[in-house]
Amino acid sequence: MKRPLACVLAGLTALLFSASPTASEADGKRWWSYVETLANGGMQGRQTGSPEHRKAAEYVASQFQQAGLKPAAVNGYLQPVKFDARRIVESQSSLDLVREGRAERLVLGEDATIGLRTNPADAVEAPLVFAGYGLSVPEMKFDDFAGVDLKGKIVVTIAGGPSSIPGNLRAHYGYATERGKFLAQAGAVGLVTIQNPKTSDVPWARSSLARLQESMSLVDPSLVDMKSIRIAVTVNAAHADKWLAGSGHTIEELLALVDAGKALPRFPLKASLKARVKVERRQVDSQNVVAALPGSDPALKDEYVVLTAHLTPGHTEGNTTWTLKATEDGKTYDVVIPGSIGPNAATAVVNNKTYPQIAEDSLFTYKYLRILPCDVMLGSHTPFYHMPEKYAKLGKGPNPFIGGQQGCLADIDGWEQAFKKRLAADQSKASSAAAQ
Repeated sequence: MKRPLACVLAGLTALLFSASPTASEADGKRWWSYVETLANGGMQGRQTGSPEHRKAAEYVASQFQQAGLKPAAVNGYLQPVKFDARRIVESQSSLDLVREGRAERLVLGEDATIGLRTNPADAVEAPLVFAGYGLSVPEMKFDDFAGVDLKGKIVVTIAGGPSSIPGNLRAHYGYATERGKFLAQAGAVGLVTIQNPKTSDVPWARSSLARLQESMSLVDPSLVDMKSIRIAVTVNAAHADKWLAGSGHTIEELLALVDAGKALPRFPLKASLKARVKVERRQVDSQNVVAALPGSDPALKDEYVVLTAHLTPGHTEGNTTWTLKATEDGKTYDVVIPGSIGPNAATAVVNNKTYPQIAEDSLFTYKYLRILPCDVMLGSHTPFYHMPEKYAKLGKGPNPFIGGQQGCLADIDGWEQAFKKRLAADQSKASSAAAQ
C-alpha cells in the first residue's frame, strides 16, 4: 500500500513548521546545520560524480542512520550509479552543409552547436528533411512525421508547437523520451533543432557557451533517450537560412507561422549534413542514498512511500525535486515537491561568475517540471503552493491540495513568468551598465 495523502501532507506540514521561526531553537539549529553542510560553498554544487557529491551522500547516509532508518541500497545506504560523461573537442569537430558536391563549413558556436545529451557518432552524413515542430501527439491526432520518409535521414525542426495543442502535451511529446520513440520508429539518424529567438529567454550568444560543458547520460542503455540518434544539433535562427537555402522557404516565413501558433509545412531540404565529432569520454561513478523506515504497526507496516529525486538546477546547481505517490479515498495521486522555484532574490541571474548557466538551468527546470505527472504540488516553503490558504480549507470539502495536472501547470506557469520578468529586468540593467 502507498501512504495516504493526508499522512504525506501532515508529515510535510510538520517538517515545514518545525523549520519555521516559531519552532524551538534546537529544531531551528538542527535544520540549519543540514543547510550549512549540504549547501555551503565548499560543496561546489555537489556535481554528479564529484568528490563533493560523494561527501554529501555520505553525510545524508549518516543522518539517516542517526534517525534510525535502515540501509536499503546494494551497498549499505549508498546505491552506485554510473554515468557516461562527454565533452566535445571543437577544434577537431565540424559541421558541413553539402549541396551538389559543394560543402559549406558552419561555424560552431555561431551557426550551430553539437549536442552531447545524446551520444554522437564519430562521423555522420545524411540528407536533411524539415518536419515542422517534430511533434507527434496521438491525443490531438497531430503528427509532423506522417507521410514523411525519415529513414536514414536527419530531421530538422523548429522548437515549439501549434497553439491548437495544449502546452502540457507540447511539453510532454517534445521531451526526448517521447520524441525519441517516434524518431526511432521512423528510422531517423539525427535531429536538428532551430532555436526560436522569441521564446528563448537566453540569447544565443550566452546559451551557446554551454556547448563546451560536460554532458552525462546513464550507462544503463535502457534508461537512455534517443539511442537511435547519431547526431543532434541546435541551430542559431539568425543563420538558419543556410539550412533552408533552395527549399523555397525562409526562416522569417516559418517563424511567423510559429508566432501565430500555426502548423508548419514539411519538405525535403536541398542539402545533406556531414558531421565529424571528436568527444572526450569518461565514466563517472555517482551515488543515490536509499534508506527505509520499517513500520511498527502490524496492520500498517507494509505501507510505504517511495521518494524519487530529480535534479532540477537553478536555485543551486544541485537543487533537487522529489516525487512520490500517495492515496486518498482509494485513488492514487502523483505528488511533486520542488526543492525551490528559482534562484534566491539576492542571487545574480545575469553575469553570475560562480554559476554562469543559472538562467539556462532555471528555464530548463520549469520545462522539466511540466513533464512530471502531477496531481498535488507541494514545496520546500509554504508560499510556493499557497499552503496556508489550502490548509485552512482542509476537511471542508474536496481536498484543496489535489489540483490535478492543470493546477500544477498553473503553479509552474506563475513561477516561470516571475522568473522571466526578473531575468528581463536584470538583462536590461546589465545592458545599461555595459553601455556606460
